Amino acid sequence: MKFLNVFASLAMVATASCTPKKLPTTKLYGVEVVDTQIVRDAQAVIKNFTPYLHKHSLRTWLLGAAAINANKTLKASIDLELHAVTTILHDLGWDSKASHKFTVVVRIDADHEWHSDP
Repeated sequence: MKFLNVFASLAMVATASCTPKKLPTTKLYGVEVVDTQIVRDAQAVIKNFTPYLHKHSLRTWLLGAAAINANKTLKASIDLELHAVTTILHDLGWDSKASHKFTVVVRIDADHEWHSDP
């Protein structure tokens, strides 16, 4: 998946209304989670992560979803699709495989200036 496709999908979610809506769901490891195309796209992005990061991202999403599902008031006030995408992709920059385009190396010099290595 190209970075622009992911970025465009994230931009659509970010600009969408944050009012809760009825979304299709599925069970993943016993936790009810949102099952929309953008969530499936985010899952496809992390499948190429290192096994540790892939599992970490899924655990983070599932833990958050389980906590939200346990509280009806909270579940009614959160955009579950936005929660899913942001928690799934929260460590996007930590993917350290050299072949992946998402990895960005940043260093801070002695004067506390940020530099991105090409």
